[in-house]
Amino acid sequence: MTTRMKPQDLAVIGGVPLSREEVIHKYLHLVKYVAGRISINLPPHVEIDDLINEGILGLIDAIGKYDDSRGVKFETYAITRINGAILDALRALDWVPRAVRQRLASSSAFLLTLRTDSHACRKTKKSPRPWGSR
Repeated sequence: MTTRMKPQDLAVIGGVPLSREEVIHKYLHLVKYVAGRISINLPPHVEIDDLINEGILGLIDAIGKYDDSRGVKFETYAITRINGAILDALRALDWVPRAVRQRLASSSAFLLTLRTDSHACRKTKKSPRPWGSR
């Protein structure tokens, strides 16, 4: 008994119609690549398998939304969607809002500048420069 594929089960990539399952197997290496790149900057308690699972969801989303007629390579489009899906999942797990993290990073950079300036002043025995001047 043969089963017919529905049009929504086929994806046209590079002019070649493929089933969703074939596309997932063909481009699974992209998910592993993106997950590996993101995991480098994460704490060790974040499992790479969790990132890969979220990346597969991004790949499935990319398959459904990809338009071959636009002339963009599927790999390029899929990497963007996979990366976005993984980052969205990480943001959902984070209990600290992004604005708070941005303020923390900004104040940390400011403190580092102050420390560097004061260290340079002690080393050269110069007085600190006036506030706000460069």
